[in-house]
Amino acid sequence: MKKILITILIIFSLTLVAVFAQEAAEGGEENTTTTEDSSNNNAMSVEDIQTVVIDDFEFANTWTTSMPRDYGIATLMRREGAAADVKASNPDASQYVLGVKVEFFKTGASWFSVLPPRKIKIRGFVKDLNVWVAGRNYEHSMSFYVSDANGQQHKVGNSKLNFIGWKKISAYVSPNIPQDDLHSQDVGLDFLGIRVDLDPQSTNGKYFVYFDDLTATVDLYMDSYSDESDPRDTW
Repeated sequence: MKKILITILIIFSLTLVAVFAQEAAEGGEENTTTTEDSSNNNAMSVEDIQTVVIDDFEFANTWTTSMPRDYGIATLMRREGAAADVKASNPDASQYVLGVKVEFFKTGASWFSVLPPRKIKIRGFVKDLNVWVAGRNYEHSMSFYVSDANGQQHKVGNSKLNFIGWKKISAYVSPNIPQDDLHSQDVGLDFLGIRVDLDPQSTNGKYFVYFDDLTATVDLYMDSYSDESDPRDTW
């Protein structure tokens, strides 16, 4: 009788051990699945951040400039030279900059614009816009102008030009500016130009300013999935 009871207890104990082992194994599988799911979620948050050149101003004479005629005349010219950092990164290609000379007729709140020969498409989600500027330590301010996926114009940035020598001006592009078109695979913005708002206290005599290496920081991740054979609506 004792042998029978001992045998039953042994069988019962082995059964419990097997049940606990199975539950532990199942629990381990659930944790593994959660980790894999978490990894997959992280893998989806992928970016392909690159710097693209909008214009290097090697053909700056194709650009134009304008300002209100009552206040003065703005003249644009391609000039030899380059920002030191731009020249160091590409010594052979960086030979010219875009120069603007403003001759004032009278003082007051005015502005001038620097425009490409046509709007320039920036592919990918644009993070920021950048340009090297040689300032002359005036309280003038500079902004970029772009149009979004719906054709609406936006002012981006507002940087003072109160410095001497070359300085890289950067402007953050707000995520509130729509950059994707629901009716095509195009993503990005159209670059329209640069505007300098002139400080009324400094609108006398002449003013000189120079620009070099206009670039954008973009995310090209979604662009890599586009159909290359799909015609672009850029004509």
